[in-house]
Amino acid sequence: MIHLHQTIAVLPSMEVEIVSRETIKPSTTILPHYRTYNLSFLEQLNPRTYTPIVYFYPKEASASDHYPNFCDKSNQLKKSLSETLAIYYPFSGRIKDRVSIDCNDEGVIFVEARIKVQLSQILEQPKDEVLDLLFTDKLQWNDDSNLTVILAVQVSFFDCGGMAIGICMSHKVADTSTMINFINDWAAMTPDHKADQYVSPKFIAATVFPRGEIPLPPESVIEKGDCISKRFVFDASKVAALKALTVNMRARMVPPLPKSSVGSMVWYYAVSTAEDESVIELHELVTQMKERMAQFSGTYLEKFGKEWPSIFLECMEESRKSFHIQNLVVYRCSSWCRFPIYEADFGWGKPIWVTIASCVLKNTIFLIDTRNGEGIEVYVNLEKQHMDMFERDPELLAFASLNPSVLI
Repeated sequence: MIHLHQTIAVLPSMEVEIVSRETIKPSTTILPHYRTYNLSFLEQLNPRTYTPIVYFYPKEASASDHYPNFCDKSNQLKKSLSETLAIYYPFSGRIKDRVSIDCNDEGVIFVEARIKVQLSQILEQPKDEVLDLLFTDKLQWNDDSNLTVILAVQVSFFDCGGMAIGICMSHKVADTSTMINFINDWAAMTPDHKADQYVSPKFIAATVFPRGEIPLPPESVIEKGDCISKRFVFDASKVAALKALTVNMRARMVPPLPKSSVGSMVWYYAVSTAEDESVIELHELVTQMKERMAQFSGTYLEKFGKEWPSIFLECMEESRKSFHIQNLVVYRCSSWCRFPIYEADFGWGKPIWVTIASCVLKNTIFLIDTRNGEGIEVYVNLEKQHMDMFERDPELLAFASLNPSVLI
């Protein structure tokens, strides 16, 4: 373990001190025949973008004000992470190339930081520049193809005794389902939990979605730009339309894949609003999305398991046609709703808030359930001139609050 004492001044009232940096290795050594982990064809297409998620935990009521147990918590997290990596063995390896992971047990980056601010100050008015400090090595949304690490963790302790766990995971090998399963399994490895609470991961992606003889096109690239990210919160009474966007690829295949399937098993479907010059109303767009999702599932997803790869090639050809429109503007929407994001209890209670880092992916929208599961937090990333209009739209503001306090 390397002990560091690097202090970063962010705001006049906030300082971040990097206390230590080390590499956590799995608790057991990998067997030789597991040394190479082959990626599925879907994963071979994926960009290497690191998806960031951060969990906030308040101080427990029983904790001492004078002697917060930071060291005990950090050690517990490292021990349970080591045990979890033994089960999720590819995650402690390194991305070798587009088609495989070298499961060399090099380990996971683990950084411990002290932040001289009260947790409540962050939750009262969340700010992107503050949230970005809760992830190590600026990995959030980083798509540098030279990066090979799969997972990195930063644990930040606040003056009040609260803490944040910031995690960046390569989208090359893990979608939202896999990332959340991994974190919940990590939490279940702590001493206060029973072993039967964690999910046994199934490494079947390359078997279900093999490349075979399919030519390998270039890796996907998601456009970035000079964009602004804003957080909007819709309460329970106004989210019925938004929740229609949720798609679980695993459950929609025939036969369905286990929820514990490890990998990046995501694909997209397109809804075009460019067929004529008329203005489309929100309810019409939602109807189109529902219809298109049902069509996509019935035509393609349900057949992926039995008719692979021919049905996938047909799907790709239709996708190309959808995007071959002159002056096309693409908006991407990713729903994290209905995933058990708020279930990660490491032994000191469930998180008070879970969020992502400010997004830099152009024209991208993320949907995440609120803590009570009844509302939705929407993260919208647009170019400045478009965001200036969007965030002032009276119809939007009649339904959503712009970056409200988490503590309400």
